[in-house]
Amino acid sequence: MKKFLILIPLLFLIGCSTGPKTSGSKCTSGDCVNGQGIKVWDNGDKYVGEFKNGVKDGQGTTTTHYGSKYVGEYKSNVRDGQGTFTYANGKIEQGTWSYNYLIDVEKEKEKKKQREIKRAEKEKQRLKALAENKKKKELEKLAPILAKQEKCKTLGFKIGTEKNGDCVLKLMELETKVAQSTQTINNNNSDNATAEALAKIERRLLIQQQSQALINMGSALLNSGKKPSINCRKTFTGWTCN
Repeated sequence: MKKFLILIPLLFLIGCSTGPKTSGSKCTSGDCVNGQGIKVWDNGDKYVGEFKNGVKDGQGTTTTHYGSKYVGEYKSNVRDGQGTFTYANGKIEQGTWSYNYLIDVEKEKEKKKQREIKRAEKEKQRLKALAENKKKKELEKLAPILAKQEKCKTLGFKIGTEKNGDCVLKLMELETKVAQSTQTINNNNSDNATAEALAKIERRLLIQQQSQALINMGSALLNSGKKPSINCRKTFTGWTCN
């Protein structure tokens, strides 16, 4: 009885080790690695056609043990491209295949068209954004000049005229002098607080002189019709312009 009980698990293990094995295959003719060949599987499936890196790739024909047949293109071991699949019951599917599935060509064309439309619209929006950004930067650069033109306009010099242009140039000159004066103060004073205080006073004095000079220039131009001429010099209390 004990011997019988020992034999049961042994028989079970033997049965498991001799069970069904995965179906293998062999190349019966040609080059089944990179070329034309014929490969047959243990279950009866057969492939005749092109191989690449040991798998179906290119034009070929597969017949299965249950009666179906595919004639057409393969890529990386799957149906991919033009081909015809005939089922065991006689049903035929013909057309373009992708990853072993027959695809609707017209539907795929429509999808591709919609993708192209979206891509074109996205590119259009990108170019528009670039143009707007460029225009914005150009306006930012022009903003100081436009502000000076408006200021000169308030003095009686119409925008677009030579007198307005001369007025803008004088404003730019005075603005440069303000910046230079501030830099000089900063260079001559190691104390940041003192330098900043002096710079504020200097800027205020220069702006006052600038405003008065522009008023004088406007009056002179309106009365004489001559081009403006402003001469500025630095004094103990600031800049003097005439």
